[in-house]
Amino acid sequence: MRAIRWAVLGGILMLAAGCGDYRYVYRNANGGTIALKGDRDSAMEKARGAMKSHCRGPYTITEEGEVIIGTDTAGGSETGVTRRNTVVTREGSSTRQATEWRVTYQCGYAAPAPAPAPTGPPPGAYPPSGPPAGPGY
Repeated sequence: MRAIRWAVLGGILMLAAGCGDYRYVYRNANGGTIALKGDRDSAMEKARGAMKSHCRGPYTITEEGEVIIGTDTAGGSETGVTRRNTVVTREGSSTRQATEWRVTYQCGYAAPAPAPAPTGPPPGAYPPSGPPAGPGY
């Protein structure tokens, strides 16, 4: 009976993995964040349509990645009979971090990221021989 339950659960999970969907985590007039569920390619295709519709045109993905949303705990037990006809039950559980893939976007075209600040003196600040001579040099 237990094997049948696991087979049915496995079949449902395989069907769910074959399709993808999305849900809004956050949305305002300027953009939002969408969580992808199931098959990432299929979910992203649907999410692109939602972003385009929400923005009524172009949008820019500003961030994309996996986010920890909590923990999942799975448990189970197995009962068997030893050679000496003793019933033995083994129980166990495992906990892992639950994650989801999120896409953050803004409506319109995003401005390019600013260039990193330069370090050290600007080019040409000193003559080729080094800094100017002064007291203590």
